[in-house]
This record gives sequence, structure tokens and C-alpha cells, in this order.
Amino acid sequence: MVTGRELELRRARTAVTRGRGVAIVGAAGVGKTALASALVEALDREHCSTVRISGTEASRPIPYGALAELITGEHEPVEPALVFGRIVREIARRAGRRTPVVFVDDAHLLDGPSAAALLALVIGRHARVIVTVRGDEPAPDAITSLHKDHGLERLDLAPFGRACTAAVVEAMLDGEVAASTIDLLHQWTGGNALFLCELVRAGRSEGHLVVEAGLWWWQAPLSVPPALAELLDRRIDGLTSEERDAVAAVALGEPLSLEVLEAASSPAIAAHLEDLELIRVDEAGDRLLVRLDHPLLRAAVQRQSPSRRRRVAARLLAAAQIAPGRVDAVSRAIWQLEARGEVDVELLLGAAETILHTDPELAARLARRSLEKSGSVRAAAALADALVESGDSDAARAVLERARDEALTPEDSLTAAVALAAHRAWAERSPEEAHVELATLRAVVPAGPGRDELDSVDALVLLFAARTAEALEIADRLTASGVTSQASMRGLLVRAAGLTIVGRTEDALAAAEAVVRAPQAALAGLPYARGMGLAALALAQLWRTPLGAVPSTDPARGRWPTGLGADTLGTEPTAWPLFDGYVRRVMGDREGAISRLREALVQQSGGEGLFRSEAAAWLALSLAESGRPEEAEAVLATQAPDAVAIVPGLLPWARAGVAVARGHRSAARHHLDEAITAARRAGCNLVELGYLTYSPDLQRAGRPMDLARLRKLLPQVDAPRLVASAEAFLALFTSDGPQLLEHAGRLESYGLRLAALELAEAAREALRPQPRLRAEATLLAGSLRKELGVALNDPARPCDLTPREAEVMALAAGGMSDRDIAGDLVLSVRTVETHLARVYRKLGITSRQDLAQLATIGLARIA
Repeated sequence: MVTGRELELRRARTAVTRGRGVAIVGAAGVGKTALASALVEALDREHCSTVRISGTEASRPIPYGALAELITGEHEPVEPALVFGRIVREIARRAGRRTPVVFVDDAHLLDGPSAAALLALVIGRHARVIVTVRGDEPAPDAITSLHKDHGLERLDLAPFGRACTAAVVEAMLDGEVAASTIDLLHQWTGGNALFLCELVRAGRSEGHLVVEAGLWWWQAPLSVPPALAELLDRRIDGLTSEERDAVAAVALGEPLSLEVLEAASSPAIAAHLEDLELIRVDEAGDRLLVRLDHPLLRAAVQRQSPSRRRRVAARLLAAAQIAPGRVDAVSRAIWQLEARGEVDVELLLGAAETILHTDPELAARLARRSLEKSGSVRAAAALADALVESGDSDAARAVLERARDEALTPEDSLTAAVALAAHRAWAERSPEEAHVELATLRAVVPAGPGRDELDSVDALVLLFAARTAEALEIADRLTASGVTSQASMRGLLVRAAGLTIVGRTEDALAAAEAVVRAPQAALAGLPYARGMGLAALALAQLWRTPLGAVPSTDPARGRWPTGLGADTLGTEPTAWPLFDGYVRRVMGDREGAISRLREALVQQSGGEGLFRSEAAAWLALSLAESGRPEEAEAVLATQAPDAVAIVPGLLPWARAGVAVARGHRSAARHHLDEAITAARRAGCNLVELGYLTYSPDLQRAGRPMDLARLRKLLPQVDAPRLVASAEAFLALFTSDGPQLLEHAGRLESYGLRLAALELAEAAREALRPQPRLRAEATLLAGSLRKELGVALNDPARPCDLTPREAEVMALAAGGMSDRDIAGDLVLSVRTVETHLARVYRKLGITSRQDLAQLATIGLARIA
């Protein structure tokens, strides 16, 4: 069985066993030969005899060259007219009483007589035929005629989609693979089966693929697998030196403006490379952008010598002068770095800040060169940030301490001190100590831009120390003037995140949108700002309706949300695992949440890891709620939420979840009280409301003080989804069946399916005296259980209906007459009428009109 091609294999096998054969058509490396070989293996060897032949460039000029082994079995010379007869006899001799099958790999390379003989075998029904054909290369007419005119089924083999890529990689590695790694491998290989398999084999043998937290991860830049090196090198071996330089230019600037490429080489060379399909040219608005034909080709080209890189970079810089406005700042900075000449330190520094979270190693090179040329504290801070993201926190601190000690002005000294405090907060996980350092600095710094810069960093520190109210107080002051600066941008980010967890989501949206809409110049020096703004925007939208888009990230790292596009990342952005996992958890998809949050925790454990506490807590809770408390405890034992967290009370909340799963109600109550107190102390009404409504089983006693506090908070929280959930939670303490059913429907409309299921089940129990409403509740519960993958207690049979009654009811609800139902189920009309009468009685209705009304509110769910 060929992983990822099971449907194609079944279709091909049917074509061979029941028809004349199959022509498998596709691009090079798509997996044609592998599928055909698997097909041969799948055929019953007791009934089928297979002859395998390969078309090659070497045999192409020789008449019957590919079929030589079928002709040369006898010693006497063969007249051309008798060749076909000898081929037929040899195939029949080998098959004996079995069905002969001829498998021709790369049939587009057959010589004319061999192709004609193969066609004659099919026409004369002398053998079943399997051929693989390159769809992008010319083939002999006889081969085309096989599937066009003579009965071979044509099976066009497309590149793997993402799901097939995942299936193949997981089968090769015999384990679960991080979704971001699947995204990366799929983008790098374009779904090409050959490239994918060789990349995975090389990645495993060279240590690029490693296991962490039970998942396989790719943890290296893209490199060319040894088995593909010759294949890829062959595509550029025949180029002239100037053409090689042009290909290298595209690799160094991809995506590169066509104007710049033509200026760096020539229009004729660019056109020739496009004809050779080494490059492709895409339209992007009023621009034409050039890319190499495949990411692996780029990796092959990038193995060029340093001297070629230097020469090409210098040409690109000169070309950028001829075509101003066609080259982005990051590309120009990289070219300056590679050209090894004079550099614009500000350009290099801005580029380092832009790519900090997507390519910290390159960011460190850019920042280090800028620091060598300028000695500026800002360059030292950029280098320190890149070193932290690369995993070298100690070296980062050393860089900052050196900058502080060598500062020549009070402004530089302050900048270095603030950077050191920020380093202590996040890289060293001590936000409280950082706040003390910043408070000490504040005492000696006069009012002005320097004080604002210090305060804005302190606001972020306080936000990540779960001291939300204090952080917002500073942020409000920084943003009140409306003046755009780094300090005000930080203030807006603090407001966007802080106001959401306080419960003012509309105000949070406004702050987040201001960051997202800010011009790039306003965000200079804040590489995380736009991505964090988008994440804050999505977080605020999550508690409103409709749900916004999940923030995106770079699949190579995935640690930060990004505001960058594929042109800067080099890969297509994918869903940010941390937020994706959180959304899945909120919406009731526990298994999906666990998968994504496991990835997020690994990602957040490196670099600054600002959201490691959130990832750990949400993962532990999801595991505990899925009946896996041992795994949840393991997470808390090794990676428990620490001092760096935006959400207050994460650790006691997670411990409460584990205690609930263990059945330790007293301990769970104690931990949950801790979490509630932490949220209240921070002024986070939305978070407190969430804790107060956590685990209805735990809260079932309905302590008056908690319920009173909950009712007080409701009007203070602007978060429709959470408010709906809290109101439904209050309804659980009543026995009002219709009200419970109404809340269940409302929660379902908000996408809160797990909570809706609990309400529907409660409504079902409360509505026993009201069969019709109980039927609605049962149908809703059954639908939700099916969507969530939860085992059905009473599948498709509300109100104790028998299987046949449920079947008749579903058809009648769909509008079928008694006679049609009888015909469909092979029953008498009287029997159908009897079944419907019982249905009406059990549902508490009296007619088809009542049944139709039930259908409009969900009876058809069970059909």
C-alpha cells in the first residue's frame, strides 16, 4: 500500500483487473513509479505475471531498444515483420496460465517501434498494460493513443495535498509530527513525493528531524538531500557563468523584481532561464516578481561559493539603484552584508529587527555588523534580542552589560539599562525584579521621551506579571496624547491585551486596530508589534461574534504571531499554534486543542517564550478535562506556569482542573479560589468570570457568594460569548427545562458546543414531563455529541423511540408521504401509520404539521 495514494491504487488496480490497464500520468517525482510498483505488488501473483520494462534516453534511438529482453531470447536473426510475434510469444511463455501484465516505466521515453508494439499488445488483448508517463514531456503517438483511443484508464497523479504529506511523513517516521513541520515540509516539497521522501530520510539521518514532547520537529534550515543533489545540480550544470550568476541572484533576493534581475544580468538571460523553467515570473499588482522554480532548487543554488555570493550581491545592489522602489529594505540589507563592502548601519539594524522572530541567526549577523560599524546601544539591544531568540541568553546579557558599561551619553546609558531590565523580565523570567529596576530608574529620569520609553517597557513588564490594572494605568497615559512613538505603540499593545482580559473587548479592538493600521515607520524597532496587534485583535474578537481569523505565524518557528507576508518569511504563514489551540479549547475541540497546545508549549519554551505559561496551563487543563490527569500532572511538574504570564491565576486554575479530573473536590475548590482571587486582584473581570463558571460539577453547590459575584460581574464584561456562557451556567442551578434548552441553543450558535451539550443534557432531564421539548433537547444533544466526537448515550432515538420508529420519523420529517415511506422501507402503509402514531404519542405531538415544526428546529439532525 502506498501511503497517501490509497484511492489511486484501488482505482488503478480495478483498471488492470477489470479493463485493459492504466496510464499513470504526472510530473517528475510525483510518485508515478512508486504507485505503479505498488500496483504490481498488489496484483495476485497466482493469477498475474508481470514483465517490467523501462524507457530510457539511452534506448530511445534504438528500434525496439526498450523491448530487447523480449526479443533476444532466440538466437536466429528476426525479420522486422516477425518481431511483434516473438514479443507476444515471449510474454505468453513467461505468463503460462496466468494473465500477462506489461509494466512500462517512463513510457514517454520509448522508441517508436517499442511504443507501436505496446499499442498492438493492447489492441490485440495480448496483455494488460501499466504505463507511467511524464505529463509535461512529449510522448510517442502510440503511447498517447493507449489512453486516448484504446481503453487504458488515464490516472492523473497530482502532487500530495497537505493531508497526504502528513500521512506519508508520519508513516516514514512512525510517529506524530508537529503540524508546523508538516506545513514546512509540504511547502518545501510542493507535494512532490520524491522530494518529500528524500527530505525526510535525510532529515532523520542528519539530525534535522528530532523528537520533542512526543512530536517530530524539523529543526534546521532547508538543505539539499544527498540523493537529490545530482538531480538538482544537473538543472544548472549546463548554464554559462553569467546565467549561473542570474540564478544565484534570484536565490539571494527571492522574490526578486524582474526589473532588478534584468538590470543585474540581462533581459535575454532572464527570458532564457524562464524558458528552461529554472525561474518563474508572477504578477503582483504592478510588479513582476521572479522566484526559482522550486524551494529545493533554491537550496541547491545557495551552496554557491562565497566569491559568487559576494559578486552577485554587489550586482544586485547596483541594480537596485537603477530600479528604485523595487527592492525591500530587508533584501538590500542582506545584499550589503553579503557584498562585504560599506553598509548602512540603520538599514541593517531595521532589517535585523524585522526578521528577528523568523530568522534570528540572520538577524544576529545583521545586528552584529551594525554594532561593529556604529557601536550603538540600539544595535547591541537588537543583537541581544537575536541571541535570546537563538537560545543564547547568557551571551545576550553580556552584550547588554557591555553596552551599558561603554555608554557615552546618559541617553545611551538609560537605553541599555531599560534593555537589561526587559531581558531580566522575559529571558530570565523575573518580571517583578525587572519592575523594581525600572522603578529605580524612573526616580532619576526626568519627564520626556526617555521617561515615556521606560514607562512603556514597564507597562509591558507589568502586563506579563499579571498586574493588569497597573499596566493599563501607564498605557492609558502613554496613549492619551495621540502622539505616535514607540512608547505609544507599546501602550496600545498593552491596552489591546489588557482591556480584553479586563472585559472591555470593544475598547480592546480599537487599540489593536490602531496598532495593525499604524504605518511601518511608527513600528520601527518593535518587530513584534504588528503580529502582536493582530493576535490581540483576534483575542478580543474571540469573545465576540463572529469569530475573527486565527493569527498566523512562520511555520519554521511558530513562536510569535507575525504581521509579515510570504515575501518576507520565505514560506506561507500558517495558523499560530498557541492561539489555534486556545480557540479549539474554547469551542470544545479538546483533542484538537491538545495537539496544537503541545506544539505551542515546545515553541514557547525557547527564546523569550512570552506565552509559555499560557501554553502550559491550557494544555494541562485540556488533558485533565479529556480524562488524562497523569499527563496533565506531568506538564505541570516539568513546565508549570511561572512568573511570566498575562492571564492571572493560571497555575491554580490548572491545578484545579487536575483535581477535578482526580475527583478531589476539596483540593479543586481550594485551587479555584486561588485563581479567582488572583484574577480579582489584577482587575481582570473577564478572567474572573471564566473562573467562576469553571466546572459546573465543582460549583454545583452554588455557593451564594460566588453566584452573587458572578451576577455582579455580568454587566461589567463586554464579551458576548463569555456572557452567554455565564448566563447558561447560572441556568444550570435552576430546574427550568425550557430555559436550559434556550441557553443550549444560544451557546451552540456561538460555537460553544461542549457547554451547549451540557445544557442540552440538563434540559433533557428537566423536560421529562414535556416530551416534545425533551425531544428537541435530545436531538440537540445528539447532534452536538456527533460534532464533538462524544459517544452517544441514545443515538438517534429521542424519547425512547425504537430504531424503526426513528427511521420512519426522519423520513416523515423530510416530507415523504406514508405511501413513499412504505415503499422505501418495504413496509405496508398501515404499518407506517402505526409507527407514526407511536412517534406522535412519545413526542407529545398530534400531527405531521407538528412534526414539520420540530424538523425546522433540529429533528432532521438525526436523519
